[in-house]
Amino acid sequence: VLTRGLPLLQKELARAEKVAATANNNESLWAAIDAQNPQSAVSRITALFGARVAQAAEILPGPAPEQGGAAPQLPQAPAQGGQQQTQNNAAPEAGNQTQAGNEQPTVTGTHRDENAPRGMRNRNPGNVKILAGTDRWRGQEGIDEDFAIFETHEEGLRAMAVLLTTYHQIQGRRTVREILRPYAPSTENNTPAYIRHVSGELGVNPDAEIDLHDENTFRTLMNSIIQHENGQNPYTTEQIGNAINDAWEHRRNREQQRAGQR
Repeated sequence: VLTRGLPLLQKELARAEKVAATANNNESLWAAIDAQNPQSAVSRITALFGARVAQAAEILPGPAPEQGGAAPQLPQAPAQGGQQQTQNNAAPEAGNQTQAGNEQPTVTGTHRDENAPRGMRNRNPGNVKILAGTDRWRGQEGIDEDFAIFETHEEGLRAMAVLLTTYHQIQGRRTVREILRPYAPSTENNTPAYIRHVSGELGVNPDAEIDLHDENTFRTLMNSIIQHENGQNPYTTEQIGNAINDAWEHRRNREQQRAGQR
């Protein structure tokens, strides 16, 4: 649970750091997170921002104590080299895309859990932002600040795949670093940690080119982003694969339309 909450804590900190007391405290806090040391990270965030911010990131169990109260005692982080949670292990084998390896969908269609992370609530697991102007994503039914709300989880997965395809094939962003810089800007994320996590799941150097014409690579990229954005990934291989194929079909249709206009 502790490790699973770290990506969410990182996103909360990106917003909360604007009101931090000193830059030095922020650097210490980021260092604790990057070192995968939940105990230290909880202590620092509680000291800086209060227990409620830590709880919002799903790090502190139970009700948040009153301001100034002691933070609950947490289990020690695993020793160096010890067993880690799923997201810190090597990239999953192709076909095992859910937390427990269960290939029966647990989140599908219009399902909405009000207690789930924002991406799950909005049926937008990649936390894809709304389009500029009056344009809307296919299947978009609403807006949550800058983020789209989709009618179904499948439409949200498709939008994520379309956006990643656009970065890779249209904008020529070929590496994890090049793709994640606009996808997870440093104004909202700890982008270096995000890049390390995703490239680690893919088993590549952050500056090595990846091939998103390869479905296994594309699927691993999507799964690692979903895990980082939400601290969980309930989607099956079939759901992710369908989103990828929809994105590829969308790109082919756009190319054919452009060819017909010449």
